[in-house]
Amino acid sequence: MSLAVCRDRLTGSDAPEQLCDASSKPQTSVVRCNTHPCPFKWYVGEWSSCSVTCGGGVRSRRVLCARSANVTKTDTYEPGTNSEPGCVSPAPRATQPCNQHDCPVWVAGPWSGCSVSCGEGVQVRGVECTPSGGGCDPTTRPEISRPCSTGISCPAYRESDEPEDEIEDLLPGVVYHTQPLIQPYPMPQAKAERLIGDPDVPVEATYIKDDDWGPCSVTCGEGWRKKEVHCKIFLEFSRTIAKLPDSKCLGPKPTEETERCVMEPCSMAYGTSFGDSSVPSYGGSGGDR
Repeated sequence: MSLAVCRDRLTGSDAPEQLCDASSKPQTSVVRCNTHPCPFKWYVGEWSSCSVTCGGGVRSRRVLCARSANVTKTDTYEPGTNSEPGCVSPAPRATQPCNQHDCPVWVAGPWSGCSVSCGEGVQVRGVECTPSGGGCDPTTRPEISRPCSTGISCPAYRESDEPEDEIEDLLPGVVYHTQPLIQPYPMPQAKAERLIGDPDVPVEATYIKDDDWGPCSVTCGEGWRKKEVHCKIFLEFSRTIAKLPDSKCLGPKPTEETERCVMEPCSMAYGTSFGDSSVPSYGGSGGDR
């Protein structure tokens, strides 16, 4: 496009338009230029989201070959089409891998031995989500316990002498006769046990404290006794509680409760005399050895 300007004839410099004769001003003219087509180039869109969240997926984007100016539908071409004109090869990637990390999965360990030496018990195993960051679907977690049977009948024991209402007050409707993993015969009558921090019967391995005090550490004089804490699990199918190794319970083991106990005074007796003196001996019962 050409424009008319007012200039001083003597100096050749531009002058205000009002100094020139407006009637003699040439018309503005427009001349076409750069009439050749614009070059083609690659245009890419935004990446899509990954097709999966883990385990190796793919994401994609739109890739077009188009003129660098005045882009119209007729000027765009998909990569690899026969009508693709002059974009410089190779074309940008339209897809790429994403989320190549492994998906979290449940990994189950081997089953333990049966928790009892006779009758029906339970087997347990460790189940972990790997990688350790978590993310496993809790609804698909494998079982951590299952019933087992030794095929050996347990010897019968008499019922507990405790009042019936005391047993029912602790865990109503539950009969306890499961034997520990290692226990010499004959077995004493098992008793109902109160749970720590949860009044419900545990369907998974839980630390349980004995309700009754254990035996005193001495047979005479002053000693100590305690309420032991064991890892146990409730077996719904047999309505019993089985003892498990502490490693099968999660979290820290509660502290065992202890207290001082006082037994009968220790008796003193004299043993065999040697010469003119006697050597005193101490024991729970008198008499010569």
